[in-house]
Amino acid sequence: MRRRVFLVLMILLLISTYVFAESVNEEVSNLSANTIDSGTMVYNFGNKVLIISYFIYLVICLYFRFYGIRQIQAMKYGGIVNEKNVNYTREKPKSINIEIAFTSLYYCSNIKKSKLKNGIIGAYLLKWSNENKILITDNGNKIYNIDLKDGDFFKPEIEQELYDMLKEAAGNNNTIDTTEFKIWYKAHSDVLDKWYYKILKKSKNISLKPIAEYLLGLKKYLLDYSLIEERRHIEIKLWEEYLTYAQIMGISDEVNKEFNDIYPDYSKTVQLIEMELGEAAFRLMLIYLFFLIPLAFAIPTSIIISMGYSLLLK
Repeated sequence: MRRRVFLVLMILLLISTYVFAESVNEEVSNLSANTIDSGTMVYNFGNKVLIISYFIYLVICLYFRFYGIRQIQAMKYGGIVNEKNVNYTREKPKSINIEIAFTSLYYCSNIKKSKLKNGIIGAYLLKWSNENKILITDNGNKIYNIDLKDGDFFKPEIEQELYDMLKEAAGNNNTIDTTEFKIWYKAHSDVLDKWYYKILKKSKNISLKPIAEYLLGLKKYLLDYSLIEERRHIEIKLWEEYLTYAQIMGISDEVNKEFNDIYPDYSKTVQLIEMELGEAAFRLMLIYLFFLIPLAFAIPTSIIISMGYSLLLK
């Protein structure tokens, strides 16, 4: 989708540049024939420069929004890991908790941030479910009912904050389904966003790239169906840990299907939270991205270039 957007913008930019060049040539001819005055010509020229520069800055903003910012962030930790070049990881994850896994993949992988944000919530819910702290039932159509029970179990700060958000969304009955949580999120997106960035800030001082390489190697291993016979010998306890990391990476549907092929009598709910995170912030971003920021740069650019053009005509 992003590539198509860039392609369309580049085509529009090329077309508008060609039209711009042709119209300038025509006006220069008219100026020579005294059928247009220089002031009108400079005005028309400025308007055309404004349109061209707007498209140029728009393409730049889109690049940084979808690619550049993440690349710059990843440079602090050694860059983005190329999934094609990672080796298979079969071993049990070594001291990689959910927070560190999320942060390393957020900064050092090309997995969509929205998928990671969905995944970390599901990972905590799956963890609590495996520990019998909460009860999750499948209502069908990827809607899950979550019984939060009494919450009387130890939770680190990050987990406690997530539990409190879920409890607030659930109300007095201590039970919530994933649809209700989406509704709650629309009114409290800033609260959940702060929670995400608290996790990211907390794990920033750790060497993240090797962890991302390790997890992406695990992803590669789990998605290679040709190795299914090898994975038949994996213990259920280790499978549960694999499912937690698969949840973060957004591949739990595939891994769970394979797991159920191996252990048909065992069932776990996966991909619990499927919503478009950052919805409110994304709308605001679109306003700035597609109008205000490019326009803020395009206007002074057109003024400066027009002034230079007027000097050349004298």
